Amino acid sequence: MKTLIIALLLWPTLLLPSPAQAWFDAGHMASSWIAWQQLTPETRKQVQTYLDVLKDAEPETDNFMVASTWLDNIKQTGLGVTLYWHTASREQAIMGQAEGPANQNGVWIVQQAVRTLENPQASRFAKALMLRALIHVVQDLHQPLHVCDDDPERPYGAAHCYKAFRIRPVQYGHEQLINLHDLWDSALTAAPSVRYNDQQALAQAEQYGKTLLQRVNLEDLPALDETDPKVWVLESEKLLSDFAVSGLKPGQQLSDNYLAVGKQIAEQRLVTAAWRLANLLNRVFDASSATKH
Repeated sequence: MKTLIIALLLWPTLLLPSPAQAWFDAGHMASSWIAWQQLTPETRKQVQTYLDVLKDAEPETDNFMVASTWLDNIKQTGLGVTLYWHTASREQAIMGQAEGPANQNGVWIVQQAVRTLENPQASRFAKALMLRALIHVVQDLHQPLHVCDDDPERPYGAAHCYKAFRIRPVQYGHEQLINLHDLWDSALTAAPSVRYNDQQALAQAEQYGKTLLQRVNLEDLPALDETDPKVWVLESEKLLSDFAVSGLKPGQQLSDNYLAVGKQIAEQRLVTAAWRLANLLNRVFDASSATKH
C-alpha cells in the first residue's frame, strides 16, 4: 500500500515551490472533532471504513481527527503532488483560472473528492485517499490566508501564502511566529501548540473543540449548510482583504485589537468549516439525513 501511494503521489511536483500549510495540527484536529459530533451513525461507519484503508500509510492513523492533518504531514515524507491542493485564489474560485499546475487548487480538489466518494465505481483506495484530502482541504479553504497563488503580480509579502509577510515575533508555545500566515495557522495563538503525534494532542484538540463551541455563536456564522467550495473561498477572500492584511505593513507590531479580532475570526472559521464538512460528508454517505444547526 505504501509503495502504491508513493507511486501515485511522488511524480509531478517535487521541484515545485512549497506553498504553506494551513491551520496547524491542533486547529485541524479541533475542527474535525466538532465535525465528528455532527456525523450520523451511518456516515461515521462509512468514514471509518475508508480511514481504515490507509491506516498503515505514513503518517499512520485511522483516527478522524489525526487524519485531518495527513495531507500536510505527507509532505514531510517527500511527497509533492498535493502541494497546490491546499489553496485557491479569488480568480480560481470565480473563473477557474490557476497559477501553477492547471486546475490544481483547493476548489478543484474538493469537487474531485466529492465526485470520487459519490462514484460507485471508484476503488476503495481512491475513496480513502480523497476522503483524507476532503477533510483537510475543507478546513484549509476556510483559512483566509489560503486565498493565494503563485501569480508574480501579487503584492509584496503575498508570496507563499503570506509566509513572506514578516511580522514582529509573536510568542506561541515554545516558539515565535514571525510571518502572518503562521500566525493565522495558530488561530492567532488560540489553538494549542501541539503536533498530531504529541502524547496529549488528541485530548488537547478535543478540549479546544469544546472551547470553540462555547465561544462561537452559531448564529453569527454564515450558512452552515453551504457546501460550494467557491463560496468558502470568496468568504475567506473578503476576510483576507477586509481585515487580515488590511492596512498592514510587513514588519510592524500587530495591535492587541488586531490579535483579538483576528482570533475571533479564525475561531469562527474553524467552527464553520467543521459544520460544513459534516454536512458534506452526511450528504455523501447518508442521504437520508442532513446536519442542521
